Amino acid sequence: MKNEKPFIKLAIPESSDLFSIDSIANIVTPKFVLVRSVSAVDKTLIPVDKPVISNEFRIGLVLRGWIDYQVNMKLVRLEAGMLLVSVPGDIIVLKQCSEDYDAQFVVSVGMGASGVFKHWCLMRVGTSLQQRVLAYFKLMEQVMKNQQFDIKTLHLLTSALCTDIQSDPSSVPVEEPANTDTRQARLFGSFIELLNEYGDRNIGFYAEKLSISPNRLSTNIKQYSGLTVMQWINQNTMLQARALLDYTDYPIFEIAQNLGFESSAFFICFFKRETGMTPTAYRKRNLPHI
Repeated sequence: MKNEKPFIKLAIPESSDLFSIDSIANIVTPKFVLVRSVSAVDKTLIPVDKPVISNEFRIGLVLRGWIDYQVNMKLVRLEAGMLLVSVPGDIIVLKQCSEDYDAQFVVSVGMGASGVFKHWCLMRVGTSLQQRVLAYFKLMEQVMKNQQFDIKTLHLLTSALCTDIQSDPSSVPVEEPANTDTRQARLFGSFIELLNEYGDRNIGFYAEKLSISPNRLSTNIKQYSGLTVMQWINQNTMLQARALLDYTDYPIFEIAQNLGFESSAFFICFFKRETGMTPTAYRKRNLPHI
């Protein structure tokens, strides 16, 4: 049975403490966030190496520099001219960025994938499309400056932007390494997709989904990635556990239940084995930035 991920809604305060006061329009509302310049954001308020289970639909365009994200356990580097789309349910971890990094992005809560993007996507986009993306963002800014704006207008503009991105021939998905055409690579990719979707902790569950024996699955994943199936499962579990401990006040027993553990005791032992501390101690030491 599929484990539903408990979405985490990032509570970004509507405060000048978050965005500098300048000519750049960075606008925050409960349902829609528009950032016209990341460089205008106080970097100390951006959580680094803290997993978040996204509740939002996001589109971001890198203007200069680079930034490293981990999206659903995959490390990706965004550079100038690249665009990232992520959908609700993605597990996102900001790893590091260059000193000159700047980008524009929108964050839409409650919009879903707009029927265009079903999964997160990283792509290079041509100059003309980059200009249109920025033009969409500018139009969204103008809409949001009207305090009586309808959120549906922003959702429609975001949907139109998604269609434009998807249909533009200059949108080129960032290629996987050359060996991804191998049978093992395809199997690994399918396994990771299932792991992100279901989060089940039973190796046999994935073997059945992939119509392969548990032993064969384990052998192929180990040979291709260097890690065992259980190590990948544990990594996924830890990402979700850390996100829930960092950004929610859910009780430990509820987190354990959601992550598929038989009891709180099993979860506490697992977490302590992985981190050297109990979930409660981790939560006290790692209070959220925002």
